[in-house]
Amino acid sequence: MAPYILTIGLNPVWQTTLAFPELQMGEVNRSRKYSSCCSGKGLNVTRVLHQADIAVKHLTYIDSMNGAFYKSVREQNLPVQYIPTNSVIRGCYTLLDHKGGSATEIVEQGRTVPAEAEEEMMEAFGELLTDASLVIISGSHADGFSRNIYPEMSRRTKNAGKTLILDIRGLELQDCLKYRPDLIKPNREEFCQTFLPGKNYHEVPESRLEETMLSLYKQWGISTILTNGKGSTLICYKGEIFRSQPEKLKNWVNPIGCGDAYTAGLAAEFFRGNGILPAIKRAEEFARRNAMSFVPGDIK
Repeated sequence: MAPYILTIGLNPVWQTTLAFPELQMGEVNRSRKYSSCCSGKGLNVTRVLHQADIAVKHLTYIDSMNGAFYKSVREQNLPVQYIPTNSVIRGCYTLLDHKGGSATEIVEQGRTVPAEAEEEMMEAFGELLTDASLVIISGSHADGFSRNIYPEMSRRTKNAGKTLILDIRGLELQDCLKYRPDLIKPNREEFCQTFLPGKNYHEVPESRLEETMLSLYKQWGISTILTNGKGSTLICYKGEIFRSQPEKLKNWVNPIGCGDAYTAGLAAEFFRGNGILPAIKRAEEFARRNAMSFVPGDIK
């Protein structure tokens, strides 16, 4: 079988996006445009790669083969392999205020998956890992999965000689470091929460960020990319520090999912055998295209 990118998303969401001419808190607001579809960080990465004609497979769970999430996956012809559970998929609501130029997210607390889901998930992961050349783990995992599930996936990925990209944070990220992922891609706030707790990320000097990124590389051989919204991206790749300033958008439609599109752009170029500079350029392109789409995790 031809190689592909394997994406992991263990906290899927049903995404509803609503646009308002002007969002007024405490008042009745009527949306002039809305959409609902399957989503979640891992699925967003998958959708972007699929739209870019990159071979990809996604592993997640679903609540029902008769539910809206499953139907949305099938309508978009997304390459998703799923573990069936009886855990209702959480909802995520994005409120776009066109006058104020803001995007507000309301995220439900995820439901707990049954204990047997982890064993089934790891079995499916092992089967999919065989022909994957690159693995991406994105976002938090639902309650019910153990703290060890991401570290174990990371261990198996690196033992199999595959490239591993992590877009996770906190203890879930720290627990994976000893397995030497090739690249971690938190944003600056997530990076500071994980490695510089108690620090306001707005106040952390870049010299401190660089020092921490270099320490991760020296100890574990891990490269780091810190996105910063519209600000410059700070990169420590194989021990070399540099920056990249994304092209500024005069107008955007929806910024949600831009980080996932960025991850997909990085992975697409690494999968093609290209280096870090083409990967950064593609990542910024995909993030920019996502910002111009109403649906998160979409570049078309």
